[in-house]
Amino acid sequence: MDTARGHEAARSRARWLAAWGLDLLTLLAALAGCGLLAIVWMLVRTDRGRYDLGTWDAIGALSLCAAAAPAWSAWQWLRLRDRGVTFGGREPSQPGEAAPASTSRRALLAALHPAMLPLWLWVTAMLMTTGIAALAFVAVLPFTMFLTGALLMLGSMAMLLARPSAAPLHEWFARASFGGGR
Repeated sequence: MDTARGHEAARSRARWLAAWGLDLLTLLAALAGCGLLAIVWMLVRTDRGRYDLGTWDAIGALSLCAAAAPAWSAWQWLRLRDRGVTFGGREPSQPGEAAPASTSRRALLAALHPAMLPLWLWVTAMLMTTGIAALAFVAVLPFTMFLTGALLMLGSMAMLLARPSAAPLHEWFARASFGGGR
């Protein structure tokens, strides 16, 4: 019996790691695709490099690249919703089931979810590139959220390898869950 459960746990870990790798691959593909689109944009606007690139054209090309991370995060959230993961606001369907988490806990859970990491890094980069000292100081908050989420994700990956049935650390940290089954 233990060997059957061990094999199922190993398959569960392998499926999770494969899904995580695919998600990372889609992020890298989105970044590469946006970068390629930005290069084509700049080459078209400069007659294949014959002329200097204008300021607004450079801003447009950078915007194409910078939009990839938040768009990927939004796509991940839509995929979660389509898989049936509920984002709170529901009543317990069975007598023994726990009530949904409060709005603040659900917001913290959403902010710490691994799908938000590219968005936090993007917000940090946008605040840092403004050149305004006050906004650079404010960039500490999204960067802290990025680091916290990244550490929780790495810890969750390590825990998943040891105990596949354990809840991810971002759910434990926020003391909430989206209500979807693992």
